[in-house]
Amino acid sequence: MSDFEITLNQFGQFAAELCNEVRTFQPDLVLVLMHSGWLPFFAGRELWSRVELAPFPPVVCTNLGREKIRIFDKTVKNPHGITSWFIGSKESDPSIAFFLAWLTGKSDWQTELKLQIHEQLGGKIPQRILIVDEFIHEGSTFLLTLGLLDLLYPQAQTHFIEADLTWQDNFWEAWVQACQPQLLETEIFGPPPAGQIRHPFWQVGRQITIGSADLTPESLKWQKISADTHLLGELIQFLPVETWLSLPAWAEGIVRDEIARCAGDYLPQPPSEKKYPGLSLTQRLLRELFRHGSLSVQHISETCSLSKRRARLELLRRVDSGWLVVEKVGRENRFIPSPRLQSEYDQQSASLLACYWVAPGQLLIGDFPGWDMEYEVEALSLRLDWLLEQGVSCYLDLSEQYHYRPKTYQRLLELKATEKERAVIYRGLYTPGKNLPPRARLVEILDLIDQALASGQVVYLHGLHLGGVEDTLAGCWLVRHGLTGQQALAKIQEARRELPEAWRRAPYSARARKLIRG
Repeated sequence: MSDFEITLNQFGQFAAELCNEVRTFQPDLVLVLMHSGWLPFFAGRELWSRVELAPFPPVVCTNLGREKIRIFDKTVKNPHGITSWFIGSKESDPSIAFFLAWLTGKSDWQTELKLQIHEQLGGKIPQRILIVDEFIHEGSTFLLTLGLLDLLYPQAQTHFIEADLTWQDNFWEAWVQACQPQLLETEIFGPPPAGQIRHPFWQVGRQITIGSADLTPESLKWQKISADTHLLGELIQFLPVETWLSLPAWAEGIVRDEIARCAGDYLPQPPSEKKYPGLSLTQRLLRELFRHGSLSVQHISETCSLSKRRARLELLRRVDSGWLVVEKVGRENRFIPSPRLQSEYDQQSASLLACYWVAPGQLLIGDFPGWDMEYEVEALSLRLDWLLEQGVSCYLDLSEQYHYRPKTYQRLLELKATEKERAVIYRGLYTPGKNLPPRARLVEILDLIDQALASGQVVYLHGLHLGGVEDTLAGCWLVRHGLTGQQALAKIQEARRELPEAWRRAPYSARARKLIRG
């Protein structure tokens, strides 16, 4: 089966998925993302017309694509980005929230999209919106779309489906081979110029296959490919304008024939249990933080449709997560950005290894030293040298990395210890860092710490990142050795005073702090 035949088969599969989605979700509105989303949507609507009696829901085709993301990249420097360009699937929650906050200022896009929907629905407010695209790419486009819809219709339920195929290349080349084989002898399909993957004319032909183009990159409006479209300028030396303009219709005809062929095999399916991409509550909370500079329980309750009790709980959870800090304003609490979200917080200023002594010269608590892998071995080597210089001889590794990826730092540690004629002990004690382990597990690890200390060992206890179970164990160890829970928490806070995240209450989890106080 050729690539083109495989792509056609995928159109049939997606058409069935779209029909099932429309039948079970019953959207008030289907929002099609132009340009590449059009043909997959066309396939689904074509199948619907053949297998269903009910009318298809109202449709809005809008131009929300990666050209909008490029505007963001060119005009704004994202201080929270982990990539040089905004790539949704790679970004942290603060980076996504910063982008969403930027969208709140794009009133022109909000107005255009609302007008497009208003004209189609006659003023009715949509409650269920189905978004259709051809491929989710790196995730930026769906964040763009959901971000705008959340501003315009925050109560609406959204489902986002993708055809998960890039069909344009196969259709463009199939058209040339079937209808215009002489083009294969032209520069369009010749060897690409230096530094280019494809000839610019090839890229234009691919765009014509889609059948539409931007009106302007800044607008949500779009235009059909026509004789006046600038794309056709230099291509008319190869074929007449009318021939080029027949390409989109040819693509639709091929898809229509494929849907007619497979319509007889369509069987309605029960509602899907798939999870649809959406904006997380953390992203929406941080969006409001970037918009307004601070948050209140009242504001989040109204903006996110939460009870005041739930809004307060969610804000406190983000305090534990390190995104917010609490500031007293009279009798009220105000939630402001943590140093992690402010420019003065610089992760690069962190010490070689984030750690602190609970009992100087005896028990050291810290971060994961690193992996014995090429990209990190130099930094790992320096950290292990430092730990050995501190006299650490017993390494208790609580991280899940030991469980899932045994190639950690153990091998390099033992080589270094041998060179220095030192004896070291390494124990992998996989303990999930996000949840408190059972009390029996805590007692087991505390016993191991005391046994090592009693035998004269200097212990380094670590998870993957500070703030989790290792800090909890530090507090429990201090309580076991005579401090009250509150004194233990205060001692940990004091011991962490030189760390970049010393402003955070440790352990970071309120449940863990409650355990130590109890």
